[in-house]
Amino acid sequence: LQMNSEILISLKPQFAEAIRTGKKNHEFRKYPMGGGVVKLWIYVTKPVAELKYVAQVGEVVTFPTQIINEGMGNREFNTGMKKAHYAFPIVHFDEIVPAIPLADLKKYGCMPPQSFMYLARFPLLVQRLGERKINRIF
Repeated sequence: LQMNSEILISLKPQFAEAIRTGKKNHEFRKYPMGGGVVKLWIYVTKPVAELKYVAQVGEVVTFPTQIINEGMGNREFNTGMKKAHYAFPIVHFDEIVPAIPLADLKKYGCMPPQSFMYLARFPLLVQRLGERKINRIF
């Protein structure tokens, strides 16, 4: 685990599902999240309320650099219609089994972030994640 390469983000259930099914192939952010981010640990917000997925991402693309048009939100990114100017291509998507519920995250001192947090800040959570099965979806 490199200090700044793995981050925790929150996603609404419909966006997490769109990534899982391949409809969404980039995660868009308004801020760069620092260089060298390789993994996004994804907390799915209520009603799911679980740390449920991990996405391996490629190098961030900064607008006005273009990405492929196919994919949820991609065309809007390319035309500058999105508030988010940073696109993280999703290379792999895995499910954490079993997922970690919000109550457990709180026990590890972790409140799901509005923007993002570095996973390494939560050693107990990192330990728990190491004990989980990670199932590749793609």
